[in-house]
Amino acid sequence: MCRMGADTMSDPAQAALIALLRKRRRRMIGLMSGTSADGLDLALVDVQDSRGGPEFKVRAVETLFYPSAMRKCIHDLMDSAVCEYETLVRMHYRWAEFAAGAVRGFLRTRSIPAHTVDALASHGQTVAHYPVWKPFHGGGSRGTLQIGDPAVLARLSGLPTIGDFRWSDIAAGGTGAPLSGYYHHLMLSRLAKPGIRQLPPAVLNIGGMANISISRGAIPKLTVIAFDTGPGNCLSDTMMRLWGKRSYDRNGNLAARGRVERTTLTKMLHHPYLRRRPPKSCGKEEFGAQFITRLYRNAPKNSAALADRLATANELVACSIAGGQKWLGKIGGVVVTGGGRHNRQLMERIGRQFAPTPLISCDYLGLPGDFIEAIGFALLAHETLAGRAGNLGGATGGAPAILGKLCLPR
Repeated sequence: MCRMGADTMSDPAQAALIALLRKRRRRMIGLMSGTSADGLDLALVDVQDSRGGPEFKVRAVETLFYPSAMRKCIHDLMDSAVCEYETLVRMHYRWAEFAAGAVRGFLRTRSIPAHTVDALASHGQTVAHYPVWKPFHGGGSRGTLQIGDPAVLARLSGLPTIGDFRWSDIAAGGTGAPLSGYYHHLMLSRLAKPGIRQLPPAVLNIGGMANISISRGAIPKLTVIAFDTGPGNCLSDTMMRLWGKRSYDRNGNLAARGRVERTTLTKMLHHPYLRRRPPKSCGKEEFGAQFITRLYRNAPKNSAALADRLATANELVACSIAGGQKWLGKIGGVVVTGGGRHNRQLMERIGRQFAPTPLISCDYLGLPGDFIEAIGFALLAHETLAGRAGNLGGATGGAPAILGKLCLPR
């Protein structure tokens, strides 16, 4: 817990902390920025404890896009070949400053008094992820790094902040990701119709990376399978930044004009990550610019050649997602979340891979699909403040752990 010693903390601050921890109903703001790093998602969520797990209501959502120079800087930090230490440290602070300003603006435009918000739940921005244990200098190591220091965010926003969720799971022997399986369970358990017995749906989130999860049973005998299937939007986004002079392929329109390069696809599908058993998680270390430039040493000659490369990348995403089915068991459908669901060409490819199992947009179920992760981390932070583990179900391989660090504004 990032706070001053008890002997220097004022009595009102102590009382406020005790009251926050004892609450059964909390108003949280979840903050999320994914591997695509195009902007910061905010979700205002009211969470209340009840029998069978927390109930929640999403009150407001918003995305604040990064300025282009800041976005480029973040992407550079994800590339070990160009990352600089000073830039990393300064962006660790600047991201928190940006997020605090986003929170203040979010509340101001909706006329929501800050004192009605109990806490922030900040995932931060992942810039490095090494989940596989390796011998290291006489011991062992695995790790992850999300910039956006929660102590700075708490101080500048004036709100208690829970951050660094993934390190708690890593400390407990897990891979740190994906943590989505548990909050997907919390969400879908509230959407299930009582009295109807059917196969549970899987939840597929397509962000920069793609992850899939399924839960069976109930707490305390909950079982969760959740893992990163491989790349999501990151490959086509990187191709567009490298060669298309845009940040992404809107709706997959350019990819729809291309044809899959089967020889290259075969090489892609031999990536060792795709054959690894869960628990597992990945990042741009496996599927970033270096992965693309090893396959394509030269820029495409024209837009038709770029379209072929985009179509090939999307087919890899669809194949790698479908390949994860063997770890899930029988499923009743696939609920799709994340920005990738807007890519019609990609969704068509995924649909063909899963047929006849239906794909269901989470928007159809009443959940805002672009903000599921921001909502999810608000739910995880509520579990943290309640003193409950947020990585239940064994998806990451870690022992049950209370996730994150609580930092106070003073």
